[in-house]
Amino acid sequence: MKSNAYLLNYMRTLLIFFCVTICASWVSGQAIHSFSACGCRVALRNDTLVIENSLIKRTWLWNNGNLITLSLENKPERVRWDTTNKLADLYLPSQSQKASDAEIHSELVPDSRQFKNHVRTTIRYTLGELHIMKIVKIYPGCPAIATELFYKGKASKSWFHTLTNAADQKNIETVTRSTEASKLPFMEQLALPGKHWKMKAVEFYDVTDRFNTLVYPVEAITYRQPTLYRGNLLFAENMESGEGFFILKEAPNSNTQLHYPHGDFLAEGGSFKLLGLGIDSLDIVPDEWIKGYGYTTGVYKGNDYKRDEALRKYQHNIRPVIPERDEMIMLNTWGDRGQDTRVNEAFCLNELELAAKMGISRFQIDDGWQAGKSANSAYGGSFKDIWSNPDYWKPDPVKFPRGLDPVIQRGKELGIDVCLWLNHRI
Repeated sequence: MKSNAYLLNYMRTLLIFFCVTICASWVSGQAIHSFSACGCRVALRNDTLVIENSLIKRTWLWNNGNLITLSLENKPERVRWDTTNKLADLYLPSQSQKASDAEIHSELVPDSRQFKNHVRTTIRYTLGELHIMKIVKIYPGCPAIATELFYKGKASKSWFHTLTNAADQKNIETVTRSTEASKLPFMEQLALPGKHWKMKAVEFYDVTDRFNTLVYPVEAITYRQPTLYRGNLLFAENMESGEGFFILKEAPNSNTQLHYPHGDFLAEGGSFKLLGLGIDSLDIVPDEWIKGYGYTTGVYKGNDYKRDEALRKYQHNIRPVIPERDEMIMLNTWGDRGQDTRVNEAFCLNELELAAKMGISRFQIDDGWQAGKSANSAYGGSFKDIWSNPDYWKPDPVKFPRGLDPVIQRGKELGIDVCLWLNHRI
């Protein structure tokens, strides 16, 4: 009995000591948040937040959740940039910059059919009546950190009014003046040392009925004048050292983004800002999180191969990669500018032979294979009540007298999957 009582008292004493130690640690700010898994680490200590893995490390001033970047590191190359950022990474003009009610939570997201394992950190804070949720994701063995942004509550004013005329160069020059740049909302910024920076902004186009140049890169050497660039992808490199970083804007193409300020990146010397949140204050509602555009920032050093390799490492971590599903190259018949006038069995069989020589893995027969005539048809047609026609989606008996079987069979022989265009009811 005495030994049991002694053991019980000892455990009570140890528990009290442990609790006092932990409480003292929290009060003194020595250990507020710490999480490690799958080779990734998140630590908040002394108002400094660190998120890192074996390749990249980013350090922020916690600032009650309204993060301000302090440094960015390429760990294998032992490269560290100490930033001169004065504003929070997410800056909303006319909005209070004083954050409150900050929360942070980290968790391991395991491998699944939807995700590859990574550490996800959720940060919530409030600017006035506006609530912001920032989800930061880091993957093992990946030199990049991804960020998603959500908003709810009430904003003080409209954050930005888009230009009325994208072709008015005077307006664009006004926007890029130093006095006006501070009035733009941005979601990411890096103000880095060094006077000699070169950059490459890559803009992508879709709507192939209107555009035939689908990738439009612009290269420039940054200088004192703030300059606006379009694109979903920015590569920036210090020409003195060969050290670089990239920012991937995870949003639609520049042409189709919402609340678009006619540019995605604002560059001035070693200062780079990511613009275009995809959301304005009027879109925000009190009780539902509304997602804006996100971004991913990564590091690299070396030639173009190293740069592209760093980006691809991130892209291969977004979701499980199934090569036969995800690593495809598709050829579509509509691109010959003939609409549906050339689509027939002989045409498709010939296209398949050419596609095999080019390494195409998917061959899509666009509008014109079916018996029904759509509104896009060169022969005239309509989308009205097409579902009431039971023969609409049968192969055109004139163009494909043997049906689609010969085309599908030849595709299989060449290792190409044959796909079809369909129009669906909304």
